[in-house]
Amino acid sequence: MSKNTLEKTLEKNNCFFENEILPDFQTRWRATLKQQESIPDNYPNRIGMPTINAKSNAGKYFVEFASSSTVHGLNHLVARNRHPVEIVLTAFFVLGALLCLIILSSLFWDRYQNNATVIVVDNNRDEFEILKPALFICPITNVNLTEIPDVFKKPWIFKQTENLKNRSLK
Repeated sequence: MSKNTLEKTLEKNNCFFENEILPDFQTRWRATLKQQESIPDNYPNRIGMPTINAKSNAGKYFVEFASSSTVHGLNHLVARNRHPVEIVLTAFFVLGALLCLIILSSLFWDRYQNNATVIVVDNNRDEFEILKPALFICPITNVNLTEIPDVFKKPWIFKQTENLKNRSLK
């Protein structure tokens, strides 16, 4: 009679079963570290912060996910020796950031769906040239020559304008 998987795993002295749906990752990690003889006993057996011990399989899975996730802040939820206020604040900020992400994503998606952006490439730029006139003719005189001396009330400027008038009359 052939042995079942449970008996085979117990004979191999493994800490987990082959048909396990949600394996205990920390126990497996410790077991593989103990099998390697070259690692000293005081060497840390884990990368990152020490985590809390969960009681259920789902809790163990969440602790493992949160401690090894690249989402910033999740590892602080499952770290050891945290004050409950720290855990609540961390959860509040992580959930707040997630809520802001969802709101912004829905706003941008709604804007994308309902307000279409149309990009037009116009290649007939030569047709829109504005021609400049070659000569301007204006029959109205804009400068009143008799009021020029009244504008310059300073004596040295007035003398210069008198000299200019005298020169132009000669």
